[in-house]
Amino acid sequence: AGLGSNENSELFYRSSRRMKIKAFKGQIADLTSSEDKYVSARVIDAGRMGTGFTERITDGDIANLISQARTNAQFVGEDPGNQLYRKPETGDWDGRKGDLSSLDIDEKKQRILAAEQAALDYDPRIVNVPYCDYEEREASSAVANSFGLEKSQAEGFCYFFVGVMAKDGDETQTGFEYAAGASPSDIDFDQVAREAAQAALDKLGAREIDSGEFAVVFGADAASELLSAFIA
Repeated sequence: AGLGSNENSELFYRSSRRMKIKAFKGQIADLTSSEDKYVSARVIDAGRMGTGFTERITDGDIANLISQARTNAQFVGEDPGNQLYRKPETGDWDGRKGDLSSLDIDEKKQRILAAEQAALDYDPRIVNVPYCDYEEREASSAVANSFGLEKSQAEGFCYFFVGVMAKDGDETQTGFEYAAGASPSDIDFDQVAREAAQAALDKLGAREIDSGEFAVVFGADAASELLSAFIA
């Protein structure tokens, strides 16, 4: 709404949603959810570019947004570089490979709590699970202008992170593990917790060795971190 065929104008829409659930000591310690939406506008008038922004999204608000951008354009200097994309391209891209609602909110809570317990049950030396966090994010955006450009895209993912503490005598070590997926049903919550627990246990009893030349086997995480320094 508000884009005239003879007007040098553009609208951009963006919406995003984020949810986070945290378990601690057998309870859901935190559950937060937020959602944001906005529309921005650009109008080019004789090399002058005016912009506008609103979080209210109705036909009337969009029309006012275009009018606001057109008015703002009168108060800036001319710049021949102020141009809009002029090819009449259309298309939608959906980067979501799964469904974030494949588990309902109660199922997500249950799996997170069960994972925390799985870490504690893994070995009596696991004494605490300070991090047991699930998060999901999704976003969509669209752009349209008076030259026939109409494009949109959507994306979404989730991940689960567990951090544990292991104690043996006076020694304390920590271990971490995470998994990401397109759907929460893709994640094995208990397995992530067990791997975090094992990572902490593997550090117990570690000691320095004498200097020398040794054959070394790197874990996947350590190897990828080292090689990332050589990847542009």
